[in-house]
Amino acid sequence: MLTGLSHIGVAVDNIDDFVTQLAESFGVPVPEIANHPERRIKVAVMTIGGVTFEILEESNSEGMLARYVAQYGPGLHHIGFTSSQLDTDMEVMKERKITFLSQTPATGLRGKRIAFAAENNRSGIQFELSE
Repeated sequence: MLTGLSHIGVAVDNIDDFVTQLAESFGVPVPEIANHPERRIKVAVMTIGGVTFEILEESNSEGMLARYVAQYGPGLHHIGFTSSQLDTDMEVMKERKITFLSQTPATGLRGKRIAFAAENNRSGIQFELSE
C-alpha cells in the first residue's frame, strides 16, 4: 500500500553548483554529497519546507540519468512514493499495465528496497516506489 510521498528526484549535470544555489535560494544548509563510484553517481538529499529532494548527478554518459539530462536538461526526474508492501504494490501495478525497469526490487542509493517504473508508462512521469 502506498503510504506517502518519499521524495522528488532531480537530475542535474553539476550537483555541487545545484545544491549550493538551492541552499542559498531557500536559506537551508548545503547538504553532504555522497559519492557512489561503483554506480558512477553522486547524490545529495535536501529537505525544504517538509519536501525531500534527492539530487542526482551521473558520471556515466550512457547511464539513465545522464541521458535524461542530455535530452531534457537538469530538472525533475522522478517522484518517489513510500510503500508498506513493495512487492504487492509492484504486482498490482503490473496488472494495471505499469512496466518496471526491473521485475524485482533493487537496493537503492540510500539502502532501501526500491522499484523504478519505466519512463514510457501511461502518465509520462517516472516514479519510484520505496520501502
